[in-house]
Amino acid sequence: MHKRPRLPIWSQCQNHHPPNAKHAGQRFTVAVVVDGTLGAPIDASAFYLSFDPDQMQIVDIAQGGAFDVMLKQNIDNKAGEIDFAVSALSAPATAPTVLALLVVESVNDLDTCPLCWRRTACASAM
Repeated sequence: MHKRPRLPIWSQCQNHHPPNAKHAGQRFTVAVVVDGTLGAPIDASAFYLSFDPDQMQIVDIAQGGAFDVMLKQNIDNKAGEIDFAVSALSAPATAPTVLALLVVESVNDLDTCPLCWRRTACASAM
């Protein structure tokens, strides 16, 4: 049996610093990226994030262009949680690729990006 590679998933603000400080009411986009060996095939991927709803709200989430099937998309701004899963049925995506784009609105002034990974997963048929 071939061992499936574990590919890291990260966001542009994984180090908890958005590109610039954000003011209350300001919207910004956070890219969630599947990384790994260049060209590694990805048939499906998922992430589960927590965030402080007193600091930010998720306005929208869009799947990355390499994935053609939405398996799960749940945004709970009251609890501060995002559950998201996609797959690529027509052809596998290849690493690195954008898994999702989050549109975030800051509730208060932000100089950090309060996103916390609860769990991530990637799968490949290879």
